[in-house]
Amino acid sequence: NVTPERSCAIQAAIATRMWVDAGPFHGDVRPTCRVSVRDEGTRIDAILCNAVASAGLAAYDVRSDINIPTHDPVQIDLSIGVVA
Repeated sequence: NVTPERSCAIQAAIATRMWVDAGPFHGDVRPTCRVSVRDEGTRIDAILCNAVASAGLAAYDVRSDINIPTHDPVQIDLSIGVVA
């Protein structure tokens, strides 16, 4: 389990400018993983979009309302008409 910022593979992909990390792209870097309720958490769950999909990236959210132990799922909304 590693954050996107500490993953050499993810950072290499982003450096090509052919891939975008959807969270920071939308200014959202909230934690997605907490071992306990006192844990400040880390952001180890991410969605990468290629350059075409990132043009249609309409929304990004960390879904803390879904009861999955330890992890909050991430969700994106794509505006397909923008990329079609």
